[in-house]
Amino acid sequence: MKKNIFLVLFSLAFVTVSYCQNNEFNRKVKCVSVGAGNTLWVVDTDNNVYKRKGYQWIKIAREVKQVSMMSDNLAWGITPENKIIVWDGKVWTYVTGDLKQISVGENGQVCGVNALNEIYRNDGKNNWDRFQGYLKQVSVGSDGALWGVNIDNNLYKWSLSANNWVNVEGKFTYVCAVTDNLVFAITPTYTLMKWDGTQWTLLAGNYQYISGNSSGIVYAIDMNGQLVRLR
Repeated sequence: MKKNIFLVLFSLAFVTVSYCQNNEFNRKVKCVSVGAGNTLWVVDTDNNVYKRKGYQWIKIAREVKQVSMMSDNLAWGITPENKIIVWDGKVWTYVTGDLKQISVGENGQVCGVNALNEIYRNDGKNNWDRFQGYLKQVSVGSDGALWGVNIDNNLYKWSLSANNWVNVEGKFTYVCAVTDNLVFAITPTYTLMKWDGTQWTLLAGNYQYISGNSSGIVYAIDMNGQLVRLR
């Protein structure tokens, strides 16, 4: 099934509302996204979006429950109503469709899942293509790798050679694919694990969310909602 995307003819203005005057983010957060280079965005528990600029945190006007960014000038967000919006560096613009979670890789590939756990991929030509299978969360790597977790906490990665989802050992609630051979995942007991292409390594415990990029920068959110840089 293919769905056309039409950009709505109005945009949501960008407004700088406030700054945090140090490099540490002092609010509880529920989402973090690390983009290309050292770009970093977060969403706090009140659905406010902030991006880091130098040693300051800039609040961007718009309620968003989840964000995934490629750079400061290209980010995709999901509103509390599951509407899709895109940031172009100045404004948010609505895109038709409904998703509960979205992921964008550094190569620009965009995938997401809806409330029915159906998977959709943006073909780059204003269309959403229905992708086979059902997942509750997906992650796109910088090399185009695609990983995801289903409602039973089973972990899968997309195999180009098999043209199908391949199960990866372990039980996980959340996954972050940096590349196909560098993946971070969180277990149901909030333990952080790292996949190197062949096996899992235990890193730490008490994390609920994680994001990393191809430069090796990794941020996580602990169970208290605190933003933590891991590497």
